Amino acid sequence: AALPDLVRGMVLIENIGVDTRPIEHIPKLTGKVLSTPDKPNDSKVYHTWDDAVKRLYEGHKGDPHMTLEAAEALCIRGTVRSKGGYQFSRDLRLKEEQLVFMSDSVNESYLRNISCPVLLIVTTDSFIDRNKINHRISCVPQDKIKVVQVAGGHNIHLYKPEVLAPLMDSFFKTMPGNFNKISKL
Repeated sequence: AALPDLVRGMVLIENIGVDTRPIEHIPKLTGKVLSTPDKPNDSKVYHTWDDAVKRLYEGHKGDPHMTLEAAEALCIRGTVRSKGGYQFSRDLRLKEEQLVFMSDSVNESYLRNISCPVLLIVTTDSFIDRNKINHRISCVPQDKIKVVQVAGGHNIHLYKPEVLAPLMDSFFKTMPGNFNKISKL
């Protein structure tokens, strides 16, 4: 909605919009984020690759679809070699309050102004509040959004990419223009 000339289509998995907060809480939350160090350091070293994978796997116990293979895929993307083993390279601020806060009304305004086609993929076993998602879907112009539900959980992109790939491929094939070019936004 903010840069309609630069976005020709969006594929979203499991959520649409941003996590919102009551407007009266936003100033205090913003102050908390601004006083957080730039990038807190997770100095824990996992001495073996298997230790790092196991830690990540055990951290996702609430997701019945998380597999060791999916945990390993996350580790490949999210660890760095360090002296003595492996460290997670994620920005720990992401585990804290989000970096930008919006009220429901601001979020809904952005959703109402989406002008590109949107494919929203939701899962049957999501922990995301389905009522909130359905409300947000109703805010998007209905000729712009297609919602597809697939069997799985929140990290479906890790353990069932073969389910998502054809949906995404089909969606992008319906769009005008060349999607082989990468935007430098």
